[in-house]
Amino acid sequence: MKMFLMIFSLLLAISLLLTGLLYLLRRRFAKTELSPEYLHPSVFNFFTTIYAFFLGFAIVTLWSAYLSAQTNVAREADSILVTFRTSKTLPNSDPLRQALMNYVKSVVADEWPAMGTKDAMSPKTERAWDKVWGTYLRLKPENNMDNGIFLEIGKQLTQASQYRLSR
Repeated sequence: MKMFLMIFSLLLAISLLLTGLLYLLRRRFAKTELSPEYLHPSVFNFFTTIYAFFLGFAIVTLWSAYLSAQTNVAREADSILVTFRTSKTLPNSDPLRQALMNYVKSVVADEWPAMGTKDAMSPKTERAWDKVWGTYLRLKPENNMDNGIFLEIGKQLTQASQYRLSR
């Protein structure tokens, strides 16, 4: 967001500077029968068009980034929910589900406010995510029938990690 504001401010400053420069050049060097305050409307039309184009481009870019972030959050939540529900079929998977719940609570309570103020992820939530992975890796399937479920949980956690990093 800060980069957008910097670029937008730079474009606005350049537009205003060029408009003022053209006005001063015309006023100083142009000898016409018209009054010195007269500016041809095509100059303002040109800069208005450019300004509208860049403003529209910025709005579309920001909206696209917002929708992408919103989609990634929903996909991460979906992966965590699938992991939570799938892990119910494995024996001794209560610690994994508890770690997932702690992670989700930490995301809502710590990470989202941190991302809103500092544009950074919360270290507390990072530790909670590491605990989820550690708990998953300590979970051992009891028989070959549980291997598929164990691997599916790992796949869902990998997807959640990717969505977490992309938000």
